[in-house]
Amino acid sequence: MQHKYFVAFSALAIAALMVTLPGQAAVQVLPEPTIDPDLQAVVDSVVRGFRGEVGVYVQHIPSGRSAEVRADVVFPSASLIKVPILINTVRQIEKGVLDIDAAFPFRDTLRTAGSGLLAGFRDGEMVTIREMMLLMSSASDNTAALWLQQLGGSGAVINSWLDDHGYEKTKVNAGTPGRKRQWKQYNWGQTTPREIARLFIGISEGNVVGPEGSRMIHNMLSRSFLDSEGLSPLPQWVKSISKQGSVERSRSEVILVYSPSGPYVFAVLTKNIKDLSWSADNEAFTLLRSLSAELWQFFEVGD
Repeated sequence: MQHKYFVAFSALAIAALMVTLPGQAAVQVLPEPTIDPDLQAVVDSVVRGFRGEVGVYVQHIPSGRSAEVRADVVFPSASLIKVPILINTVRQIEKGVLDIDAAFPFRDTLRTAGSGLLAGFRDGEMVTIREMMLLMSSASDNTAALWLQQLGGSGAVINSWLDDHGYEKTKVNAGTPGRKRQWKQYNWGQTTPREIARLFIGISEGNVVGPEGSRMIHNMLSRSFLDSEGLSPLPQWVKSISKQGSVERSRSEVILVYSPSGPYVFAVLTKNIKDLSWSADNEAFTLLRSLSAELWQFFEVGD
């Protein structure tokens, strides 16, 4: 079936291929995002009636077509904050501050509540930074993430990089001096749909760290164990990078999809949700799956 907006073999798609290889410098300036009325209508129809606050940002990267709902509102990041932690870890590896194969003894004092495998380790077991990165990225391990945050210098170091690169609202709050008020409001971290989507575009373009580090980040984010929501409607042959984040009143996800018509990114963040269940039919989980399916239909199937 012909795509609704067929650009797979156009000059725009060629530009898209140039930004989908981590570590490769883009040779063509991407178009500025522009609201697409048809795409906006799709997004609006999916979020309508959601019981809670929801923010969405969608961008088809080679064409610039976009849609948004509260895209600049700050939401709790939950585990989405692990992406800046991952970036900072790779930065410290590139600078020689950290050795990816260095092993550290796990201690009982490091155990953190929430998702994760590392909390089940015995006191004294050795864990490498590479293993921590894998656990944090693929299994969203909280203990590994907080350990890497400490080893990488602190939340303040991560926030400084975010400030320097124009991520004004994306911040680490936990364990970061001067951010107690923000921690009480958003917990571990905070971000906006637009900023976390833009960060994923930067990862795809390979410009957040050096070439090898970019490839490492990209590969780790392409192996999510948490694939039941936004990733589930996508065909199994489609390449993507993603991060999921869920706490009681906030269920969120960001995915960059390497589709035939060119890559597109979408971020869905929620807060103050009414449905607090953890079942598959939770209202927020359903929203994530529905929007992902509708976007694939819009970009790749059409009428």
